[in-house]
Amino acid sequence: MGSTSTSCTYQLQKALFLEAHEISCAEKRQAFLRQRCGDDRRLFERLEKLLESVDDDDESDQLDPARFGSLVTARHAIGRHLAAEHQFLEELGTSIRQVGDYELVREIGRGAMGVVFEARQRSLGRRVALKLILGPSLASPSDRQRFRIEAEAAASVCHPNIVPVYEIGHHDGYDFFSMPLFEGGTLTEHLEAYHDDYRKGVALMATVAAAVQAAHERGILHRDMKPDNIVLDEAGTPHVADFGLASRFDEDGGLTLTGQILGTPRYMAPEQAEGGSADVTTAADIYSLGAILYEILAGKPIFKSDSIMETLRMVRDEPPEPLRGTHPHIDRDLETIALKCLEKEPERRYASARDLRHDLVAWLERRPIEARRPSKVERVKMWVKRRPVHAALAVTASLFLVAL
Repeated sequence: MGSTSTSCTYQLQKALFLEAHEISCAEKRQAFLRQRCGDDRRLFERLEKLLESVDDDDESDQLDPARFGSLVTARHAIGRHLAAEHQFLEELGTSIRQVGDYELVREIGRGAMGVVFEARQRSLGRRVALKLILGPSLASPSDRQRFRIEAEAAASVCHPNIVPVYEIGHHDGYDFFSMPLFEGGTLTEHLEAYHDDYRKGVALMATVAAAVQAAHERGILHRDMKPDNIVLDEAGTPHVADFGLASRFDEDGGLTLTGQILGTPRYMAPEQAEGGSADVTTAADIYSLGAILYEILAGKPIFKSDSIMETLRMVRDEPPEPLRGTHPHIDRDLETIALKCLEKEPERRYASARDLRHDLVAWLERRPIEARRPSKVERVKMWVKRRPVHAALAVTASLFLVAL
């Protein structure tokens, strides 16, 4: 695996931005960012978004000189940061073979915040997956907080299709938690097979919806549902994993973001793509489940673009392409279920993951579903709400023609 980067400090992020901004060739710039960000997809997307906005407005000349100077100085810290990270990973791979009760066997994954090992729990003699946060000097306080939230969120929900947490611990400066070891891969690796047998894919999504409902009932919102975060056991049974972006509901039943766009663009709900201080509720997870179901049925994502900003725009503004337009063999009721999940307005989606599961099971059992297709009038109203300027122009043009 290539090198990875933890969620850098503000200075390091801005230093990476400045260095990338000097690269005029788009392909070389993207290669530079991928090398520096490694598996930290969120950092890569954040920097790419910032660079796109600067390319559009050329705001770099307006940077405060004092801040600019401090950021240039911070560039030199990048090398030291990466060197420290490399040393930590080398140490893990050679000298550190024991973390508390766990004997490390081999590395099986690496992400923005940590490394996942296959390990053997000596006291119980069982094989587990052990997630270990990157070294103490590399993890910021927010990294540690998010790591704890992930572990605590998963540990608080008892459901057969949510990856449980066996133990949360701290050893020699390292935070870790242990989980069952699933060796069936992620849903991402099996999407093509489910597209070929989408009835089996619908059954899988009914199981996932039940697991998400269990999390919601415990007050946990996942916020990053995607095929990568659904792991399969040897029998192909799905289990929801990676609660790294999870959070608890506030007293009003919503979750207020802090100006960040959190999640993976092609699977995030329109209200997440808006960022800002919008309230994000369980409806966001339902949208993401619909996006996964759509991909299983269509064999491709709902929206796909080389530009993250364009993907986010499409999520916010563009309606999904009707499934039956390109896949006429797909049952109309099944298309209705998927498109109901993908409504732009949260209140028009399924009221709960339980309701989604109910319709998926009804379809599998060839019973009537509860969802219904919006009428032509409703579709026009939704279009006007999404595109008020276009609607106003259309009305003006129509009145002009009538006047003539």
